[in-house]
Amino acid sequence: MIEVRDVSKWYGNFQALKDISFSINEGEIVGFLGPNGAGKTTAMRIITGYFLPNTGTISINGISMEENPAEAKKLLGYLPEIPPLYPEMPVNEYLKFVAELNGVPRSNIKQRLDFVIEKTSLQEKYYSKIKTLSKGLKQRVGIAAAVIHDPKVIVLDEPTIGLDPLQIIEIRNLIKDIAEEKTIILSSHILAEVEEVCSRVIIINNGEIIAEDSTENLRKRLQPDRLFLIKINEENDISTIVEKINGVISCTSENPKEYIIRTNDIPSIQAVITKSIVENGFSLLEVKEIELSLEEIFAKLIKGE
Repeated sequence: MIEVRDVSKWYGNFQALKDISFSINEGEIVGFLGPNGAGKTTAMRIITGYFLPNTGTISINGISMEENPAEAKKLLGYLPEIPPLYPEMPVNEYLKFVAELNGVPRSNIKQRLDFVIEKTSLQEKYYSKIKTLSKGLKQRVGIAAAVIHDPKVIVLDEPTIGLDPLQIIEIRNLIKDIAEEKTIILSSHILAEVEEVCSRVIIINNGEIIAEDSTENLRKRLQPDRLFLIKINEENDISTIVEKINGVISCTSENPKEYIIRTNDIPSIQAVITKSIVENGFSLLEVKEIELSLEEIFAKLIKGE
């Protein structure tokens, strides 16, 4: 659906993107992550045809952005970091205007307008001027504008930036709803949002892609062993008992009742450990597997670990 091959972008003497390549399949939701200045927004703008690369190619559903930009852009819906809204226009008039710009036939505009208004829950703001809306509602209008021409691919650049926690949840749920029938690439600083919404992440740093995989596979790559937190009721040391178990690498404790157990990646290892602890007369209060968060994965990869 999206093919980016050997794309580079220069601003004067500064190279923002360095021969990046990736592909996104139909129906995927992919998170595009990186620190400030990494090249995320430049990549988003090149994918949408807003910028041209100095080298490399972009195609959308097999259509070249360089050779046939008008046809390629018809397949795209784009929400930039700051939505290009007209504050004096009512919501319905603005969305009609965007539909016309995107070539929606006049006979279909009412149908598409009704669809996106319902999808984004803007019914009560249908006739409201955009300048009177909250930031969260303006973001909904921006998303409605991005999908009104029924594109196959949606590109969202920081869709929840500046929103409060409730608005973030609302926009996140809206993205999930839209994703049932679209291919989405999503740039965001909110890593928990990406982890919840996206099936795969692409991490960029200094203009280069440094990782591309599901968060689960990235965890396995950076943390090949398994870690468990074990809490017991007694203050007796269980490390000697646990370390005898086949597959246990270490059992350490900074608290007489809490232990961190490192093991090989064996499916049944947790059950074996808990059974051994209980059979030796100890009372288990908590057993929890510890996994790297997306924040920790992100930090390790950016630091080159």
